[in-house]
Amino acid sequence: MTATRRFTRAAAAMMALAAAGFAVPGGAAVISVNFMQTAGQALTNAWGLTNQGTVVGGWVNLNQINNSNALPFANGAPSTVNLTGTSVPGWAVGNAAYAGTPLVGGKACYSTTVPASRPTFTLANLNANFPSGCKVIVYVSGFLTATNSFITDGATTFFYRAATNATEITNALSAGLLQTTQTTDLGNANNPLAQYAVFGEPALLTNDVITFTLGTAVGAGSWIAGFQIVGASASEPPPRLLTSEGFAADRYTPGVSLINNSTLGFGYDGPWTGFGGQVRILSNNLVYPGYGNDGAHRVQLTNNSAIRRQFLTGNNGPLGNYFDTNGLLSVSRNGAPLYLAFLVAAPTNEAPGGNFSLYNGDYTLTNRFFMVQLQTTNPFPLTATVPSGATPQTLGANNNAANLVVARFDFAGANGAVRLWLNPATTGVEPPPQALFTNVAIAFDRLQLTHGFANFAVEFDEIRFGNDWASTVRSNGLATLPGVQTLVGMRGLPPSPLGGTNYPREFFPFVDAFGQYRHLEWTNKVRSILELPQRATDEAADLAANSGPAQWCEYGGWLNGPQLAATGVFRVQKYLGNWWFVCPHGHLFWSHGVTGVNAPGVPTGVTARQNYFANLPLPGDADAAYLASTASPVASGYYTGLQPLAMDFMAANALRKYGPNWPDLTRELHHTRLRSWGLNTIGSWTTTNTYLLRRTPYARVLFPFVGGINGDGRMPDYFNPAFATALTNALGGPERNDPWCLGFYVNNEPEWTRPGMFPDIKEVGLTTLAAVSSSHAKAAFRDQLTAKYGTIGALNAQWGASYASWTDFLNQRTTFPDGTSGDADLNAFYRNYAEQFFRTSGAVIRGYTSNLFLGSRFAGQPHVEAARACTNHVDVASFNSYNNTVGVLAGLEADLPLLNTEHNFCAPDSGLFWEGLNLVSNQAQRATRYTTHFNSAVNSARFVGQHWFQFLDRSTTGILNSDADGNNNNGLVDVTDTPYAPLIGAIRNAGQVMYAQRFGTTPPTLTAFTNRTISVNSSTGPITFTIGDDLTPVGSLALSRESSNTNLVPLANIIFGGSGSNRTVTVTPATGQTGTATLTVIVTDAQGARGFATFELSVVPAAPNPPAFSGPSLSNQLFKVSITGDVGADYYLQASTNLVNWQTVFTNLNATPPFIWEDPQTTNFSRRFYRVLLEP
Repeated sequence: MTATRRFTRAAAAMMALAAAGFAVPGGAAVISVNFMQTAGQALTNAWGLTNQGTVVGGWVNLNQINNSNALPFANGAPSTVNLTGTSVPGWAVGNAAYAGTPLVGGKACYSTTVPASRPTFTLANLNANFPSGCKVIVYVSGFLTATNSFITDGATTFFYRAATNATEITNALSAGLLQTTQTTDLGNANNPLAQYAVFGEPALLTNDVITFTLGTAVGAGSWIAGFQIVGASASEPPPRLLTSEGFAADRYTPGVSLINNSTLGFGYDGPWTGFGGQVRILSNNLVYPGYGNDGAHRVQLTNNSAIRRQFLTGNNGPLGNYFDTNGLLSVSRNGAPLYLAFLVAAPTNEAPGGNFSLYNGDYTLTNRFFMVQLQTTNPFPLTATVPSGATPQTLGANNNAANLVVARFDFAGANGAVRLWLNPATTGVEPPPQALFTNVAIAFDRLQLTHGFANFAVEFDEIRFGNDWASTVRSNGLATLPGVQTLVGMRGLPPSPLGGTNYPREFFPFVDAFGQYRHLEWTNKVRSILELPQRATDEAADLAANSGPAQWCEYGGWLNGPQLAATGVFRVQKYLGNWWFVCPHGHLFWSHGVTGVNAPGVPTGVTARQNYFANLPLPGDADAAYLASTASPVASGYYTGLQPLAMDFMAANALRKYGPNWPDLTRELHHTRLRSWGLNTIGSWTTTNTYLLRRTPYARVLFPFVGGINGDGRMPDYFNPAFATALTNALGGPERNDPWCLGFYVNNEPEWTRPGMFPDIKEVGLTTLAAVSSSHAKAAFRDQLTAKYGTIGALNAQWGASYASWTDFLNQRTTFPDGTSGDADLNAFYRNYAEQFFRTSGAVIRGYTSNLFLGSRFAGQPHVEAARACTNHVDVASFNSYNNTVGVLAGLEADLPLLNTEHNFCAPDSGLFWEGLNLVSNQAQRATRYTTHFNSAVNSARFVGQHWFQFLDRSTTGILNSDADGNNNNGLVDVTDTPYAPLIGAIRNAGQVMYAQRFGTTPPTLTAFTNRTISVNSSTGPITFTIGDDLTPVGSLALSRESSNTNLVPLANIIFGGSGSNRTVTVTPATGQTGTATLTVIVTDAQGARGFATFELSVVPAAPNPPAFSGPSLSNQLFKVSITGDVGADYYLQASTNLVNWQTVFTNLNATPPFIWEDPQTTNFSRRFYRVLLEP
């Protein structure tokens, strides 16, 4: 598969949209939205403004909904315009006289002073749908008392008043509604009566994203009723130059070869590649009158050389309007032709043999679609051939300077046309062509510049594509190209070709169809959509071959470790000097984990950054749902307070990799991965539908809410009984007493514990002194001081205060200790505050659940006082530390288990450029550092685990909300859900060795047994096996046994023998018992580590003795015989005259041999044969 076909879903949707009239319907393009359907105001017929030409049908009636994607045009054709908004005060209905219009109600505004309560609506993706610009008509109204309101787009503000009586409404309707053009506030009731404002007159709006906000100065209730977007005709796309390659000095160095040069190109993908002789950059550019220059250099080819490059096949790239389902330039979504222009130069007295060619799929001759060639025979004219194999047409003579070649491509399927010009005037209108090729199926995706002769040279420069003649061939067309930009919404910036933080147009778009950084290559980068399902298949095979450590129990505890008390839940215990978790089965457990084990999903903002992305889904695409506005305002970062359009590349890739059931499938897959990779814990930040599958132990963070001291949310009032209640309620979920739950954290990185964010611990006490008298924290501070000072006078003397009484202490809110006189008490109150938090948390957890209290995940080194308070009440002290190795934090010196709940290492070599909290240079170093960090933790007696942050990578262009705008490589898997192989290798190795490494010894060994079958009332006899250990002498190894069926094989009937390393085991099943038992031989060393060997013993009934005849004789001419055999068997005596046909002549069931039988028919036969059987 060629690179041009590596991503086709976007182009397929383009074709569908073009067929449906995607760009806009004929004539003016209109999108109409009515915000409310209530009060009978749904618009089902044509409605609009006659004077604006917007009386159309196809209104979108939103029933009090703020957000809607892909708003349709009036004729039903889809668009990619997305609507988001806010309606904080709610929705209003009033003035029924407006019935039949949108004006009866809408997004309401009542506040005169609070901007956050003003309703808004935001329109995004306007440029792609209204390329020539648009105007927006906003319909506004209000209650009869709304006498001073305004509507603004941030650049222009229009003031109006609502109707004050029904007559004004009737008159306004008769007049076809009234427009406000008032841009200054005339004051209450003095602004004009109006029902709409028009933004984009006289100059059309050209912003891609516009937000409109309604406000009122009187608080009487005004509202936004709806809007119409009005654009230019679909047949009039904005004239512009689309791409230009001028070999600019900031990207090309004179004298440098261009073969295999990875210089960026606007509208191109991948590096320049080439072959043959010499291709180099020369100083100075080729010049053609009026054409202008986009760069300072040119390229020269000699000695049978060529360079080639592919076009960027992105639906959101500069040439995206022309790409089809195969990634070929073969269609025009908006009907505009595509123009190509370039300069070529060669001396007229030489035969350079150069050509400029366009190809389809590869660079073979049969796939060459277009060629302009400098002929090698005198007079060396320029000719054109379209397509390959067609008869060449002569364009004209080489002018011994820079020749301007222009081509126009008119797309019409198999009936396309290609027009060409040589050295036209760049002034005036498009002239008649010098060559015309008709009935051509235009399709290409790459270009090649060639020098096809052993001598001389040919030069090229200023290669341009545009959508109209003037923009392509005139120098002023260069002004329509994008300029230098900065990047927004990203905490880490990629290197700029310009240096610093400015990026040239050639850098954009820099994110590919899969959400990967375009301008960097790395192992496992996805280049084709077909790679995704294949990678899923390949990984499934790897997981099947590496199912996980064989020595783990179902929880990931150490089967080969000592057997400790099994309590049915996780607990902690110090064993032989090391702290451990103990799993519900009683096995030692070291928590080797990762956080954020969620189904793939990491949205990134698109609003105001559309040009960052080469491919974004179009309506009708399978992944169109993953391009949508956020459900709620973003909490931090570039988009704070907004609900931007966002793209979730990770979810879109998962859809293509795993199919429509990918959310459930990947959650199951993650558990399989964790086991295979040697990870036995889901650390935190994971959704319930993953960890409640109960395949991997997990820990959960609880956030019980209680109000802050004196309203300061940094310091919750933990003395308030509501805190214990809130924590109890938080423990009421399915995690409570779940054996798969390691335990609970209460809060994460509490701000009051963090010296960097809360530098002075005295602030807790000072804030408490400013609190109201009913504050629980203030009462606790009073109790502390009462216990120390006894009288209020003693406190006054120490603090230099003048409290009248302890009650006055509670009432006062502006009295504080003089200078440093109260520092000791303030510091003591901080310690009391910290103790209260941990004491209450521990008491609630221990009183309400059997799970562990895992602390509060300190953010690195906390205030020492907080750390010490923690040690008195938690089962495990937890902290997030992003150092290269673990260490005991100050304040945690007490002997209790520690858990490193977050750490990671980030590298920039996969296109994620924020350094995060611990930067390394590449993926190999991530693996090496992981091993170092793991060794420091697993070898520490205090640490009971470490958790990597996190499972999923961040987005190339930054995430939303948490770690706002973060774009760092902190994941175990990338945006395509592909594991980072070096890191996973290191994690797997750690998981395989962690128990033996921490325990300081490998488990004892013993040889394997084979399964056996014996008869009832027998024995196996001695079965030989050998034992050994790395530390304990073989004579000191202890043997024990287990039986899955003690009725069949009692433990006392399993007898060991032998000595030293050579041992035997003899098994004697219970008398008369048959069946199957699984028997396990266990060898235990001096440290308690164990080795196991298991076999299955089957005990079957003994084989019956065959029946037999004895003493045959004739008595009174009758045959008589005695039959012997086993008691209780069934005996069938049969007779035959020919040894072929047998007949049963006697039956004795449950017989007691011997018994005698006499044949009463003896005399009826001349001869007769007899046999006896145990079954008929």
